[in-house]
Amino acid sequence: MASVKQEIGERLRSFGAANFKSMSAFARALGMRPQNLGAYLSGKRIPGNKMEDKLRALGCDIIWLQHGATQGELQHRFDEMIQKIRTARDVTEKEREILAVLRGFEIEDVYEFEQCFSITKAVAIKMEKLAKRTTSIAAMKKDKHQTKK
Repeated sequence: MASVKQEIGERLRSFGAANFKSMSAFARALGMRPQNLGAYLSGKRIPGNKMEDKLRALGCDIIWLQHGATQGELQHRFDEMIQKIRTARDVTEKEREILAVLRGFEIEDVYEFEQCFSITKAVAIKMEKLAKRTTSIAAMKKDKHQTKK
């Protein structure tokens, strides 16, 4: 399964391929070297506010870049879920759980949902980094312990 960073990188690559002759041309349009763009395309880095501003100026839908769907698509999905829940038909247990969380946070529209999702995404990325560090530290301690024996 691809990480959030890799998914963003794939969408960034897709945007670049659809709008520029090459990734080098895409990098130039963003005011960076192709090697630096490569870090974003591979999912090693995610665009910050400055890069998002540049991408927006080039016509990139930032919500699509971050979430894989446009604002309208997210609103449509959100509205469908709320309607299903209100009419209580074909509601999955997961949707019931999501609605309970949304109600708890008093989230009533897709914009508020997107803000909550962005925070969740940022936390997920930090947790992914922490898990990698923890794994590598544990491996180093294990190696150090075995070397002492």
